[in-house]
Amino acid sequence: MNVQPLPSTIKQKILIVDDNPSIIKTISKYFTDTQEPYELLSARNGDIASQIAIKELPDLIIMDWEM
Repeated sequence: MNVQPLPSTIKQKILIVDDNPSIIKTISKYFTDTQEPYELLSARNGDIASQIAIKELPDLIIMDWEM
């Protein structure tokens, strides 16, 4: 008997933080072009990012080191 895992319906939350909107757009495009269900969040500075992170509890944060 072959057991196949069910596709995940839970969206993983990814927070993208960068002061450059084109970088946010590029990274977002990478994650929207996949088959995985991701919920993308974004922020343009650390203050907003920390507020979003506390409220949304993202599974992954991709952040610009030098903003």
